[in-house]
Amino acid sequence: MRSSEAALEARFVLEVVRTILQTAVAARVPVHEYLVTGLRTSEAVVKLHSERFSPRPWATANLDSQAPTPPTS
Repeated sequence: MRSSEAALEARFVLEVVRTILQTAVAARVPVHEYLVTGLRTSEAVVKLHSERFSPRPWATANLDSQAPTPPTS
């Protein structure tokens, strides 16, 4: 691979990562936890259930069940 091709590929990868981070921040999910969960999930599961790995559905599945129950008055 020529250096210009490698530089272009690196720019593309950085742009994808930047977009993922911005989307997670905009959805107000914990970025580190979101990324680690996605990276640790098998490729087969992600391919089969890709809709679960956008930030809001991920937060619903992974954070809402862990949220403290609000006190009742």
